[in-house]
Amino acid sequence: SAHIDFTSENDAQHQQHKVGDPIVIEVTWSQNDFLLHTIPSLQIVTNPLVSTQSSPIRKQIFDNLAQLNAEYVRYAAWFPYPKLAIAELDPPSGLLQCGNVGESYSVKLSCEQGGGVISSVDFASYGTASGACGQMKQGTCHAATSLEVVQKACIGQKECSVTASPTAFGDPCFGTHKRLLVQIQCNPPQNNTYWNFTYLDPSFKDFLAATNGHSRIIMFSTQPVWLFKLDTPHIYPDNASEVDWGYPQGTELVDDTMQALGDYYGRLTAWYTRGGFFDEYGRKHVSNYAYDWDYTEIFNEIEAEHRMSVEYYTRAYDAVIQGIRRHTNNTEMKYVGLAHAGRF
Repeated sequence: SAHIDFTSENDAQHQQHKVGDPIVIEVTWSQNDFLLHTIPSLQIVTNPLVSTQSSPIRKQIFDNLAQLNAEYVRYAAWFPYPKLAIAELDPPSGLLQCGNVGESYSVKLSCEQGGGVISSVDFASYGTASGACGQMKQGTCHAATSLEVVQKACIGQKECSVTASPTAFGDPCFGTHKRLLVQIQCNPPQNNTYWNFTYLDPSFKDFLAATNGHSRIIMFSTQPVWLFKLDTPHIYPDNASEVDWGYPQGTELVDDTMQALGDYYGRLTAWYTRGGFFDEYGRKHVSNYAYDWDYTEIFNEIEAEHRMSVEYYTRAYDAVIQGIRRHTNNTEMKYVGLAHAGRF
């Protein structure tokens, strides 16, 4: 490095200096202020080619990453593919359990965690129904057989799976995209959450294995959209490989204390570093993972993805740190916030 002074020609000239006059930059190459270290690195962003079992190049990607022996590699689980980036895509729903899928996909319901069976089907509609769990309503298109079909498949069962298709329900409105919405209850009653690491685990475990022994920066940048105030629930793609550029909606969190935001990140981090976590109702989710990493990056392109102000982001930043410490007791983790939209 070099020592640089910004001065005018001399003191006399400085007294007569006018706006627009040139300024002399004096460089002293023999004087060092500090050493500047630059380390080349890279970023892995979740997408179908690195995150799905069917990718033909996934193994080669992580083999190559391991061979690089790079420091400060950044892992970015990002919203364009919600199922690859978010561990709790639907909000906790208490004693009600719900499913909402598009055509050709299956609603999967289970009372096994409480050792019970499905005792009632409160709502079922194949058509254009909408609404959050506990607030589902029929649309103008509705298959009259919906409730009967779901009841026959699910009542008395520990778990059931019902596919949204005209084969099962008939076609109540030809040419219209339809969804199947279902709401059930269990006996004995059970509280329901929707934590699911099926799509998150494979690529993240591969990343952690490939960067083992090196510094790495972990960023689960996208928050569950239901944490934000919305007029209607956002419907994310059923297909994990389908893009959803409209996922990050809302500018104001439902919980203004931001504790729910912190708890989400605390539980997510505990899943990978503390062997699991206790969910919103106190149920233990076990992973048996004991990974570690040096840095957690908090969010991505914050002024774009929920249009956070500096003040709002600062509060959210602190809430995430507090949540991670609350659920992991890890006070050694270091935190950064690096990425701004369009600033490379």
